[in-house]
Amino acid sequence: NPKDDMISYLTQIEFEGKTFSDGDITSVALLMHIGGNETTQYALTAEAMLLAQHPEIVEELRADRTKVRFFVEEALRLYAPTQGLTARTARIDFEMGGVDIPAGSTLHLRFGAGNRDPEHYPNADQLDLTRPHAGRHLTFSQGPRSCPGAGLSRMEQNVAVNALLDRLETIELKDTNDFQHQPGIMLGLYHLDLAFTKRQAAVGA
Repeated sequence: NPKDDMISYLTQIEFEGKTFSDGDITSVALLMHIGGNETTQYALTAEAMLLAQHPEIVEELRADRTKVRFFVEEALRLYAPTQGLTARTARIDFEMGGVDIPAGSTLHLRFGAGNRDPEHYPNADQLDLTRPHAGRHLTFSQGPRSCPGAGLSRMEQNVAVNALLDRLETIELKDTNDFQHQPGIMLGLYHLDLAFTKRQAAVGA
């Protein structure tokens, strides 16, 4: 009984001449369920950390809110909430970056590393609001396997960063931060301790 929903859509499409198995559909549904939870949490944490680290960026964003979207894209590039998802199998022997990879090897490709490739991003470790083609990073992947929630995620983050700029006068890192990340495919801090003051206009809000 197909309807206008994601699972019905997945039962009907073909990719590379094949339909999705029940296992494929279950996997996609599971990723959709959890994908917008932890990822958004970690993205917003990274953005709050960057704002605390760069008070000059805070003032620049307050002066020109059109730059918020570039800040969000740079934060996503630098601190991709998901560093890599699926494994790939090498079909042939090859060499990459001085490492011999024999056919049959299982590879876990980290697109978070690609986001800091200096051949594509000059000064790749730096936050740069003027970086050309800011949205052309790998955080949401690309092509047919790109994240279906990318638009929603970007909207949420733009709204959240603007809200922080509206409501907080200062935002600083506390001395209790150790910046320890949780292990695994996600890039999330165990905790982020901030000290902040409200903007005068927001005190009664």
